[in-house]
Amino acid sequence: MPDFKRNCRLPAVAGLAAALLLLALFLTPAPAAAAAPLAAGAASSSVIPCLPVGPDYLGFGHPSPYSMQLDVELYWSGTPTAASLVAYEYGAGGSFGRRIYLNGVEIGRATGTRNAEALCRGFDGREPLTWPITNLSLLKPGVNTIRITLDSTLTDKSWGLSRVQLEVTGGDVVGRQYRQVTVPSGYYFNWTGYQNEGS
Repeated sequence: MPDFKRNCRLPAVAGLAAALLLLALFLTPAPAAAAAPLAAGAASSSVIPCLPVGPDYLGFGHPSPYSMQLDVELYWSGTPTAASLVAYEYGAGGSFGRRIYLNGVEIGRATGTRNAEALCRGFDGREPLTWPITNLSLLKPGVNTIRITLDSTLTDKSWGLSRVQLEVTGGDVVGRQYRQVTVPSGYYFNWTGYQNEGS
């Protein structure tokens, strides 16, 4: 005669085993290979796509049209021996009155060499500019603030940086590296003379 009590217990035991297996799968950490790889010798920050300043870009109704700041995130381990801010410059008629700050301290000025560029956009095939950061103590693991300013007495009422990043290097530096890629916007393809605006 079949053992009904035993047969009734079997589905319950099987269900409990399946639940425990699923729980174990959820609690098991992902293998290390699944994590984003770290690079040795250098680290770079997240990217500010566009950092414009001046009332021509921000409007005279902006609460601070002559100063604009945004944050990047930079993480590394080890001891940096060199660092720099890397960006494309546009609309800068010269260096006077156009300053660049990192965490509240001036680290450079506009070069005035890219005045022909008037748009905050992707710059395919063009080399970015580099501003060395001589005071490495300004850099913080985590959030760093980049600010640019424009002297309000200048007749030129705008300039800016695009694709802005911080980079640190050193023999024992290990950190993430972010590579910039320009992806043109399909919305603007019907524009004559499209130059990656909105990319």
